[in-house]
Amino acid sequence: MNDLNVVVLGTSIMWGQGLEDADKIHSVLARMLQARDPTCNVDMIFLAHSGASTGFKPDGSVDTRREPRLHGEVPTAYPTVLQQIDDFDQGGIAAESVDIVVVDAGVNDVHSTTILDP
Repeated sequence: MNDLNVVVLGTSIMWGQGLEDADKIHSVLARMLQARDPTCNVDMIFLAHSGASTGFKPDGSVDTRREPRLHGEVPTAYPTVLQQIDDFDQGGIAAESVDIVVVDAGVNDVHSTTILDP
């Protein structure tokens, strides 16, 4: 196994809200990959954070509002998952160099009003 580049996008699930870094899913994944090949170096490109929305408005249009990135433990919709992808694209890392993408999205787009009146 060669060195691996892993991109992590999404919400508090990928961020690991409330967990110690060693217990977060990306850390567990890195340990599992390195256990398979101790010479493997796993590089994480980590863009997930708590509260991220997918980036679509209720009418289906893309949410273009931007807000500064906060500490990942602070729940905020921004940057959205779509904006996280844009941030990766603008980061200067060739997409073909990415080996694994770990992503979750959608949970923060469901609100009580959606559940009660779909």
